[in-house]
Order: sequence, then structure tokens, then C-alpha cells
Amino acid sequence: MVSKIKIGTINLDWCKKPKIFLDIIKESIKAQKFDFIVITENIEDFNFDPSYNTYHSNPIPIEEEYEYLHYGEYLGGKIPVRVSIYTRHKAICKYKVCDPRTSIAYSFYVGNLVFILYGTIIGTYGIKYQKELALKELENFKEDVKYLKAINRNLIIAGDLNTSFINSETHSQLSQINSRKEILDFAQSESLNNTTANISNNIDHIITTNRISEYYKVEVQEFINSESLKDQYHKGIQIELTQVKDERAY
Repeated sequence: MVSKIKIGTINLDWCKKPKIFLDIIKESIKAQKFDFIVITENIEDFNFDPSYNTYHSNPIPIEEEYEYLHYGEYLGGKIPVRVSIYTRHKAICKYKVCDPRTSIAYSFYVGNLVFILYGTIIGTYGIKYQKELALKELENFKEDVKYLKAINRNLIIAGDLNTSFINSETHSQLSQINSRKEILDFAQSESLNNTTANISNNIDHIITTNRISEYYKVEVQEFINSESLKDQYHKGIQIELTQVKDERAY
């Protein structure tokens, strides 16, 4: 039987949208029947299907200001989590990351593939505080990826990078830290394949190691456009991995 793995990512902007739009988003996510979806700017009680296992990054404090924002007041007491993984599968192992409030990493075994799924945000405050916050998040991203790759060469990265990789889209990158060039150069040096780089007006991405491409064909598409999401900077995107070799991809 051919092994397939479906992975998505979406930014929910802390679920601040009216209920009618959140319900549409939930139904759109549920309809895709993802094996995994990485949700960024999430809240702890968001759920689209109770049968999924849920893994959250460490929650952001709500009793006081954290990184220039009082999240408790901003979200009316809801508990914010920057990155969540929802999955039909049970994790094998959790891995240490540089900032457990901004990133998350677990290993999974699906079909013939044992891999690590790493969810993250670079630019948690958008265009503000790039030199202070986003630069540190970029460096954490690089350190985490190198560390996780040393554990398992089958690595999948998903989340909000606040960066378009289309050169003409100059407004869609963290320009003060030149995130486009930094991430592109890093991806080349670490043999990473940004599968979603060619999606226009898109700052949410799914990246795999080149090793995964040896065993799996990658198909890419949107599942929620920015208009449906009511957010001009984000889309729901997905990849489907289809096994093309019989070797066990360890």
C-alpha cells in the first residue's frame, strides 16, 4: 500500500475573528482530513475535531505583559499558544527547542517514515521589534533545525515565517533582518526544500529536508485563501507526501 501523509499549516490570529468565520475555518480544516496540521497564533481551547491528538507550545503568560503585549487583556483571558500540532497520530518523542513558547518539535512514525515535525514562528510581532524579537527567533530557528536534523534527517518544518519567497513581493518579508535571504541561504546550506515557496502572497510555509524528497513526491496547494481567512497576510496551505520508493525512510 502506498504511504501518504497530509500536512497543513495556518495562522489563526489568536482566534479573534467572529464565531461565524471561526466555524467556517474549523469546517475547512476538518474537511481536509489532515494527518497533521500546525496552527500558529492559536488559543489553548481551539478544537476542530476532538479525535485529534493535540500538542501545544508552552502557553504565553496572561497575568502580565509579555514581549510588549498583555495577552490576557488582548484576548479576554483566553490562553494563547503560539504553535500547536493537531494530529491523528501519537507522538513518539518530544524534543527540546530554544524557545518552547515559540516553537515545538515531536517525532512521529507514519507509514514507512519516522520524522520530526517542527512548528515555529519567525516574527511573532509582525513588522515590529524585528532587530530585538524576530532576529532572535530566526537564530533560534536555525539552531533548532540543525539540532533536530542531527537527530533525524527526516525533518518537516511548518509555521508562520512572516516571509514571502517571491522576490517581487517586497512587502512580505522581515526586511530589517532580510529574512528572505537569511532563510534561503540557510535552506541551501542545510539541504532544505521550501515546498511552498512559489505560492503567491504567502508567508506561511512547509519545508522538508531534501532526504524526504528521495522517498516522497510532494504536492502543494492552498486549502483556505486569504479572503476566506479574512487575513490578507495568511493562507491555509498544505502538502501531501506520497511514497515513491519502497525503502524504509529512516
